[in-house]
Amino acid sequence: FFSRLLVDRQPPLVSCSYTYSLMLVILLSALLPLPSFSTPPGPCFFDAHHVKHASPAKRARDVRRAAQHREQRKSVMPERNETGSAAKPQGYDSSSQLVDSDNAAVFPSWLKECVQDLTKHAGSLVFPTGGRMNTAQSKTRNRDIYPLPMITLQTIFSILPKPELNILDAGMVLDVANLAIKGLNALAGTCCGAFSSDLCAPQRSVVSRVVLKSYRMCQRLSAANPPQRDLAYAQLVQDRQVLGVQHTSKLCADAVDEISPSAQVDPLPDLSADVRAVLTCPAELFDQVPLESIPFPRLSTAEVPEYCKLLAKQLRSGKVVLSADAAAGAKTFPVGKRSGRQREVWSGNLISAAARKPPVPPHIASPACFPDLEVSGDQKIFVSKRDAQSYFDQLKLPSELRRHFGRPACSVRDLLLHSDLTLEDLATFWIGPQPLTMQTTLFPLCAAWPMGFSWSSFVAQSVLLNRCAEAGLTEAKVLSESAPLPSSLEETFALATDDLMVFRRAPSTAINPAKRTLKRYDDACRARGIIRHAAKDIDGQVNATCIGIDFCDGQYVAPNSAKLAMVFMGVLHLSCLRFASALDLAAIMGHLTWFALLNRPSLSSFDEVYAITRSMTEHREAVPDNVLVEIMVFMCLMPLLEGDLSRGWQEEIVATDASVDFGFGVSTAPAHGDTLRALSRAAANRDTLVRLQRAGTDEPAKKRKGTEFALPLKKSAFRTVISAKRHHDAHSGSLEATALGLGFRWLLRSVTKHSKRTVVLLDAKAVLGASIKGRTSAPTIKRDMRFVSALVLAGDLHVKALYVPSEDNPADAPSRGIVQRWRRRRSAVAPHARTGGLGKGAILKHQLKYGPHWPDYARGKYYNIGHQIWKRTHTGSRESQNYFRRSFRNCDWSDAGSLSSLSGAGD
Repeated sequence: FFSRLLVDRQPPLVSCSYTYSLMLVILLSALLPLPSFSTPPGPCFFDAHHVKHASPAKRARDVRRAAQHREQRKSVMPERNETGSAAKPQGYDSSSQLVDSDNAAVFPSWLKECVQDLTKHAGSLVFPTGGRMNTAQSKTRNRDIYPLPMITLQTIFSILPKPELNILDAGMVLDVANLAIKGLNALAGTCCGAFSSDLCAPQRSVVSRVVLKSYRMCQRLSAANPPQRDLAYAQLVQDRQVLGVQHTSKLCADAVDEISPSAQVDPLPDLSADVRAVLTCPAELFDQVPLESIPFPRLSTAEVPEYCKLLAKQLRSGKVVLSADAAAGAKTFPVGKRSGRQREVWSGNLISAAARKPPVPPHIASPACFPDLEVSGDQKIFVSKRDAQSYFDQLKLPSELRRHFGRPACSVRDLLLHSDLTLEDLATFWIGPQPLTMQTTLFPLCAAWPMGFSWSSFVAQSVLLNRCAEAGLTEAKVLSESAPLPSSLEETFALATDDLMVFRRAPSTAINPAKRTLKRYDDACRARGIIRHAAKDIDGQVNATCIGIDFCDGQYVAPNSAKLAMVFMGVLHLSCLRFASALDLAAIMGHLTWFALLNRPSLSSFDEVYAITRSMTEHREAVPDNVLVEIMVFMCLMPLLEGDLSRGWQEEIVATDASVDFGFGVSTAPAHGDTLRALSRAAANRDTLVRLQRAGTDEPAKKRKGTEFALPLKKSAFRTVISAKRHHDAHSGSLEATALGLGFRWLLRSVTKHSKRTVVLLDAKAVLGASIKGRTSAPTIKRDMRFVSALVLAGDLHVKALYVPSEDNPADAPSRGIVQRWRRRRSAVAPHARTGGLGKGAILKHQLKYGPHWPDYARGKYYNIGHQIWKRTHTGSRESQNYFRRSFRNCDWSDAGSLSSLSGAGD
């Protein structure tokens, strides 16, 4: 424009016009910043490629998407009034802010205060070593989840209808949801996005789930009544100075639960021959530390009265016998119950350290198994429970071991003074070689398996497992991390020492569907002499609590609301106090880890806190800021621990791999639900390795340790979805974790693949172990695995990872830059001879749209006429196309004349 102006007005300056134009361009380029086109480090699989011209179909899609985005923006972002402030949502008046409707959810004040304080303490959550995420802006439309922007109040109302909650409670749900979004972004290593309505489809799906889970968590917490924050913290860390006499610091003999008769069930017949040989020989059992080095416990003068009173009750029940000496002993202490009663615990830490290491209790229940349950349609999970009363007191201790399980000694005079026993009564409980006198010192010995001994849990679990087998609940139906997933999930069970939990999948109208199984179990326990706690029986309920986990409406599992409320109050007290010992942090981490087992990827938020808890010291000191950040991030992610039992299976297997030579590869193959369930069952065994069917050109299989699982698929069944060159140098483990993250990023770009049970194949053992465990402390892959965990949590995926050798990994070739291209096979028959000049997809399309006779007509002698009809119905003006399509539908296909007239109509 400047050159043209010079040419028109001043002809003598024509020769200088281009010089002036060039000078102007240089000046503007110096003043205006130019965009940076440098490629950031990391995989660039999602970067856009240069497109020369957009096709008509793409332009039409862009118009439709723009219209959809405008509608979504109207429904998400609050409108502005004339003053520029945010307008109130439609359907809400000013009175609704002060008056709650009848159907509105009224959240308690303590919960609102907790959310406000958590929001204040959370601040900006950024990990010093957070996840690894490439936040470069893409030139194409965004289909990534991170960075996930914050949401507004209007988003809450668009997801939750008006009768559900009012504006005040919606504001609290908004705070909880935004805290969860902050935690996800912190875990992914991205800065929390600003408030935005321009969300892609995957982000909208994530936001909807976060809002719904936050609302359901607030509903569950509304029914809880936690103590004050200092008392809740004291209960979490078992601080006896704060708890006082009411809970655990003083023994009350009348409050201790005892069962009579005790020590009536002999567990030895339910144990293997090797275990029986160990438990009946003290020299075989106690072979680690000499028992003589263990000091014998003593009682203080104030403890003698209640101790003697309790000892009298235990002697009458048969739980304790009297002897003249003891080889070893331990002190007892009470533990308070929620009902106000007490439980006596034998403190056998030192004696357990002197004993041989016990086997792991077989098939012990864990919250990590509950999300494996499946429901569909109108089905629900019905929970039934059975509990043994004072179960450890019922198990008889072998007589050869009694001298090694002593209790604090007392005199005959004290026992007769503080109890109603007589000398003749004591003689019936005396097993000493000499006669009993008033000067005899009494050494109480355990006649039942004490709760505080390391082998007691194994013995108790083994006895009830045999009773379950007699009732038809075999190991093929058990839910445990040490057992494969049952092939049929119609009826399963879990066993936690003395608690039996039976899960029966049935229609929502069913009534106690596990009635027969429970009757068989009760009969088996009665025949064995096991006394059950009838007051704790639960028969076929869809809302129940199992080992600290709530089953809600038979559809999903979540942390127990009462314990979760206490954890919230205790953690907030810790964030204000900022002083704790290593034992206090270990106690808090025990509660948090138990909840995290519902969704293992949430464990990746913890790292530095484990370094402090390993010291196990009682000295209180300032808690480091990075440890508080880790705990706060986990508390923000608490709504996402909820496990949906109605999640379906991802109908494809994902395989990932990385290569130092080239980059990353991801391959997928369609699979049937039965194949996916078989892979999921095999994933319970850590030694499982997957083998594919071999073709002639495949690399021969190498001999490897482990149990092989034959997958009925070849490498040719997998298609390559990612083959990207790496743009940075890193450790091989870090590259493998990055490839796994790329696989999940590709998977979550499609909304239909969210909230699924997903099977992943890996050939890196370190990354496989980290994905199964949920976290890792390895510095090479810690950041990448945190990003993987953030993707899994946001996508609500239930991942089952398995090991596949490199020679069987279908993603090995794409990771080396070798991509197999599929070519369409050519047939010897001409296309027009088979389909009348139309492709297979076009024939199917016209058959569904115009009638079943289209293929016959297209293949027949009316090809020329049909081709003209098809051409007229797809070309020309819109009115002409509609006219010919209506005539085409009403045409008589059996009459050639009618077709000829139709083909010439409209000329």
